[in-house]
Amino acid sequence: MKMVVSQAQTEISLAYKLRPDIAMLVGALLEGGIEKVAEVGTLTPGAPVKPMLAKVANGAEAVHEKLSTLEGGAFVADFKYDGMRAQIHLTADGSAKVFSRGCEDSTEAFPDAVAAGREALAEPGAAIVIDAELVAVDRSAEGGRRILPFQTLATRARTAEGASKAEAAQVDVCVIAFDLLFCSGRPMVQRPLSERLAALREALPKERPGVFEYATQRIFKSADLPAGCAGTSSGGTEAEAGGADSQNDDLHALILESVEAGCEGLMCKALSSVYEPGRRADAWLKVKRDYVPGLADSLDLVPIGAWYGNGRKAGWFSPWLMAAVDTDTGELHCLCRVMSGFSDEFYKRKTAEYKERMLDSCPAHVHTGEQCSIWFSPFEVWEIRGADLTASPVHAAGAGCIGEGERGVGL
Repeated sequence: MKMVVSQAQTEISLAYKLRPDIAMLVGALLEGGIEKVAEVGTLTPGAPVKPMLAKVANGAEAVHEKLSTLEGGAFVADFKYDGMRAQIHLTADGSAKVFSRGCEDSTEAFPDAVAAGREALAEPGAAIVIDAELVAVDRSAEGGRRILPFQTLATRARTAEGASKAEAAQVDVCVIAFDLLFCSGRPMVQRPLSERLAALREALPKERPGVFEYATQRIFKSADLPAGCAGTSSGGTEAEAGGADSQNDDLHALILESVEAGCEGLMCKALSSVYEPGRRADAWLKVKRDYVPGLADSLDLVPIGAWYGNGRKAGWFSPWLMAAVDTDTGELHCLCRVMSGFSDEFYKRKTAEYKERMLDSCPAHVHTGEQCSIWFSPFEVWEIRGADLTASPVHAAGAGCIGEGERGVGL
């Protein structure tokens, strides 16, 4: 009996990750049991899929140590873009959807992402699901497009929540495609990444700089494999299968190259890996600048507000809004949101602690363009590590002092 229940739980969990529609799945369960749930709980263009997530690695050596033990030992290192994770769904009937990492419908805010995907198709009208990052870009930059900070993209993302459409229209968006989940009438999630990458470029061959691009990537073979033994994807440059030390140096250099290009670091993925919806898997590792010793700095900041989290963090405060103190005036100027690097115990403890310090509105001595769900009476300082400081249309620290009009600085 326990085995039957366990199997049923597994089937329902998988169905929900592929088709996160509780009402539909409950209806299917009542109508035809687990068999019906498995039938309807499939990847379908137009319905969101829980995204696959990555675990953290703190440098090149950690990546090689973990990924070289997986099947084939080869992996691809993509630039990790500072944007919004998005699934772009194009259906055979001409409709389209853009879903956020949280499976929220963001189509209204990003109609140009839909257009970019359609224009890139090899076969007009094909049903397809792309996993991508949406980034804000300056297409008039000298030498080609320039990636802009995430805070710039946030203006566009807030359009559906009532932000000025005129303001949002000033933000150009580029689709950075890095995976293919559905193509040629069938789900691709059980195919290895090497096949999905090749199919991605075949299905969407019309790359346009600043509009629709593939993630910049490099393929690393196992140091233990002779040349030619590892699968590769079309379009990715390939590193020689040198020794481990040589490959560590190459990967570290690529991390620095990604940061120089305006990215956060790298996403490293085993080429043999399947796509596991809703799972933070060992086969995907993220190496961000702020994870690597020596590549990041820390700031002393004050928590001033927060929002309630989703999923695992539901009921806890996450993200938190952090501010820097103006030592001349004692006023607080917001600098960033922070939502990673904390343990569950920290979230529980700090949520309970800060619930005792909630305010009805933003304090008069706090300056911010954010609209928090919760405001606090500030009382303590946290040490926060970040990768870079960028101009921000939302954050107030340094506003008017950085040569960017009234923009402030964001971490």
